[in-house]
Amino acid sequence: MGNFQLWDRGQSSVLGVALLFAIVISVSASVVLIGTQALDQRERATAMEGATASFQQLDADLSRVATGSQQQVSVPDLGDGAATVQGDRGHVTIQLNTTDGSNDNCTVVDADLGRVVYEQSDRVLAYQGGGVFARSDGAANSTVLSAPEFQYQSRNGRPTLSMPLILVEGRSSGGDLSLQRASRQARFPAESCSAVSNPIVENYNVTVTIQSEFYRSWGQAIDDQVGLTPEYDHSNDEVTIEIGGDVSASSGNTIDGAISTQSDLGITNFGRLDSYSGSPYSGPPTGQSAHVGVDGDFDPTSDPEIRGDLNVTGTIDTTNTLEVHGRTVAGGTPGSGPVDTLGGGSGNTFHGNFSTTDDLHVDSGHEFESDLLIGGAASGDFRPARIGGDLYVHGGIPSGVYTDVSELQGSLHAGDDTYVSSWGTSNHVHGDVYVDGDLYLRGQSVTFHDPDAEVHATGDVYVKGPDTVTADVYAGEDVHVGPDGQSPEVDGDVHAGDAIHNSGTITGTTEQGPSATDPTPPTVPAVSSPTVDVPPSASSAIASNKTEISSTNNNSDAPIAAIESENGCDATDCELESGRYDLDELQITDGGTASDPALELDTSDGDIEIFVENKVWIKDRIEVTGENDVRIYTKGDMTVESNSANVSTPDGDASQLWVYLEPDATVELKAGNPVFTGVIYGAGPGAGSGAEVYLTNYAEVYGAVVGDITGFNSNAAIHYDEGLAARSPFDSDGISGDRSADTVAYFHVSTTTVEASN
Repeated sequence: MGNFQLWDRGQSSVLGVALLFAIVISVSASVVLIGTQALDQRERATAMEGATASFQQLDADLSRVATGSQQQVSVPDLGDGAATVQGDRGHVTIQLNTTDGSNDNCTVVDADLGRVVYEQSDRVLAYQGGGVFARSDGAANSTVLSAPEFQYQSRNGRPTLSMPLILVEGRSSGGDLSLQRASRQARFPAESCSAVSNPIVENYNVTVTIQSEFYRSWGQAIDDQVGLTPEYDHSNDEVTIEIGGDVSASSGNTIDGAISTQSDLGITNFGRLDSYSGSPYSGPPTGQSAHVGVDGDFDPTSDPEIRGDLNVTGTIDTTNTLEVHGRTVAGGTPGSGPVDTLGGGSGNTFHGNFSTTDDLHVDSGHEFESDLLIGGAASGDFRPARIGGDLYVHGGIPSGVYTDVSELQGSLHAGDDTYVSSWGTSNHVHGDVYVDGDLYLRGQSVTFHDPDAEVHATGDVYVKGPDTVTADVYAGEDVHVGPDGQSPEVDGDVHAGDAIHNSGTITGTTEQGPSATDPTPPTVPAVSSPTVDVPPSASSAIASNKTEISSTNNNSDAPIAAIESENGCDATDCELESGRYDLDELQITDGGTASDPALELDTSDGDIEIFVENKVWIKDRIEVTGENDVRIYTKGDMTVESNSANVSTPDGDASQLWVYLEPDATVELKAGNPVFTGVIYGAGPGAGSGAEVYLTNYAEVYGAVVGDITGFNSNAAIHYDEGLAARSPFDSDGISGDRSADTVAYFHVSTTTVEASN
């Protein structure tokens, strides 16, 4: 019995030791396993932290690529993994849509965003569109590590939204990955959106939709950067924002262009019109909102330039070089008298669409970068050097009109019989030809550059030689290839609704009779008549302010005598503070320096209103200071002359100075580079009845002119302040229409495309 107990105790000792060893081994294994997992997690976290820092550096580098200061960037080494470029992931659509049913909509951007992505087990890190985003695999939410550089801010008192986007193209992965700048494009404002431009009027909405795996983060970034609440479509991974236009669309409420004149206009000797947003004084303005409205005929000569739209209710008759950067719309009635004539030796350039309700005569050398729409017929010689879009001619091209279109990038659509003939220089067509009537091709007249080009006419088609038409021909009636003794050729198929009369050569198949394929008729859009909205006369405003200011004013506290006297401010410190002032004359002719104006108009405590019974004469410096407005009402004429004449406002804000004149007044800016910042407002009650305005000798206006421009020459310039499109000339608060936080007046979109390579 005792031996058994001894053996039992010995067995227990062995088992205890074994159990102890097992426990030690198990604990050690657990410690090793847990330690390994912790170390692995720490290494992954460290790798992700490094990748995050690398992606944020990539974001900063690509921002420099967008500005052009850098052309190529390398994706940093990510250690245990590599970045991948996926050019087809994510999409952005930006549209401007009307709310009044007019369908003048515009798609600003419709493109893949692409992305650079790094994945590590359950974590995804991506650069997309100009931002850096992260999310856990399977998680509904993502986070913004670096937001896209969207800006929503006030410029000239109006809400401005800027959206620079970076698009990534290509598919690539592995080491030594780089991104090369391929292109940069200003998407809005742009000629491709001809129906709408800045400022955005209230009957337009801006809609931005982004489809992305990181759509929630995009929405958060937009909310943070722009202050708009986005709408989410979770089923399609999309986020959308919509923001309305800010400026009243009602006619005549705002100053929406550089010139609004109620009479004929001639711009000569390098006259220039452009626009600016913000301070213009640091360099020449280059904006393209300097719209010109002419309620009469337009007769420019000697290289004028208009960076904006041109609307002319009468006819256009050009000599030498005219350049228009926006749309051109001309009036007139076909067959009623003078036609629109583009003459001169060096040629004009129209960057936007050109349309006229009249007939059109075009000498050689003129370029149309977009569509050309003629409400009447081609007249005289028709020899444009280039048409960058389609050519639409309601009245067709009559017999006897010689056509030498050096390059037609689009198609020809004619609403009547059309003769295409030349002096021997072929018309080069990159699209097709559509005619509602008969079509005559003769005299080596057409070279088609599209191998699949087609010619359509609802009537007969005549091919006369020596001529080779390298296109398929479709006629509603007969096709004539001939006559005898000539050698015309159709290098293509011929389809005739009636018969084919061939005494030349047809290289393709032929089809004739009722079963033949019908021609496609032309698509000729209606031609809109030009409209020039001229705000009402200032006569009633001048009369009412004369009564109010003469009875209640601040004259007793101001150097009125000095301001009314020639050279009076030479010996007196002339300054007017917020208030009302009644003057017999306003004469600032001496006493100013570059740093000390002859007259300071200090609006720090409120507006300044001045009534002037007689003339306004400025030969020296006037400076508006403060944040409020100055309004001058005068019953006399206005002269700004000499190199010393300089009227300025804070940051070139033209809406801070308004000069109102009677319709029978005369305004002159002359004699050596006088500069005026503000609005010269001399509208009349009817056509040809506004104040006569004359600009010459390098005179410059920063703002706008409303009146009858009777002279504009010798390097004179009007730099239109785009902020005026949101200002009403007779609204004391200057705001036309309500504005909320969900509106935009100025919208700027650009895309920079980068391509991936190893």
